[in-house]
Amino acid sequence: MSTQPNSKTGKLHARLAELQQKRQQEEEEKRQAEEQLRKEAEIEAELLRQIAAEEEQERQEAKAAEQERVVEEIRKLEEEEHLRWEVEHRAEVVHQVQASESPMRVDDGSGDDGDAEEEAEKKGKGKEKDGLDIIGGSGRCKACRKEETAGKINLGGD
Repeated sequence: MSTQPNSKTGKLHARLAELQQKRQQEEEEKRQAEEQLRKEAEIEAELLRQIAAEEEQERQEAKAAEQERVVEEIRKLEEEEHLRWEVEHRAEVVHQVQASESPMRVDDGSGDDGDAEEEAEKKGKGKEKDGLDIIGGSGRCKACRKEETAGKINLGGD
């Protein structure tokens, strides 16, 4: 009789050891799975931080580019305003030269003093590459009128 209980007890102990080993193996697998999930969560968090940093950098670069564009636009507008002022100033100088009784004034004999200035403006005033001002209408000398060309003079404004 003593052999049987021992054999039953041995079987029960073996079964118990088997169940304990199986539970330990399952717990180890669960611990490894949790460790893997924790590592993956850390990787995911790092990727999210990197994405946020790159998006912020892109926003900063876009903002800087926009500011640069605005500064360039302002510079261009200021340059245009300066050029506009310069053109108006030169037109004023030409008008003064044509309107004054200076030796530069040439009378074409038409006797139409008021229209001569307007005609000169219509026929054109401009700037040559060499810095000379182009004068049209009655402001030209006799040779230019005879050749029907625009007069070129240096007004000394440069």
